[in-house]
Amino acid sequence: MKNKLVTYLLLAGVISIWAFVLYQVFGAVSENNTPISTLSGSTKKMPVDLAYYTEQAAAPLDLHYRSPIAADGSNLITVVEDDDNAMALASDYNSYTASPMYEAPPADPELRYLGFIENEQKKKRIAIVDIQGVSYMLAKNEKESGFKILDIGNDFIKVLYNGSTKTIYK
Repeated sequence: MKNKLVTYLLLAGVISIWAFVLYQVFGAVSENNTPISTLSGSTKKMPVDLAYYTEQAAAPLDLHYRSPIAADGSNLITVVEDDDNAMALASDYNSYTASPMYEAPPADPELRYLGFIENEQKKKRIAIVDIQGVSYMLAKNEKESGFKILDIGNDFIKVLYNGSTKTIYK
């Protein structure tokens, strides 16, 4: 008898929660014909004082700074205004040596695993791979374009390229 009472109380709670949720959903979706309340009475426009936003006189800038290109930091760049209000650059760019630029390593060739062929008698798998848009059929431990096939699975292959092992999925 005790279990039935708990079951009925829980059922009543679930029904009341669902009734509340459905009431909220239908209340939000239904059309409301009540007009939107607006501000009643007269509105007064306030005067706006824009005197603060007047154009200010241009302040001179100190543009004497270290060259971001110079390796030793001793070469200074000075920017001065000439008579025509154009900017002129006064600096000797031949007095420094440029630091070597970082060169990104070459990108790995694109490799895609397309599937495999299996010889049922010998139980030997041959992977079908696409390297840079050219399809190859490679068995385990064969090399092509720097890739060596280490393992051939149903939906992946393990390859060795430049000393690192990579897993390629279909």
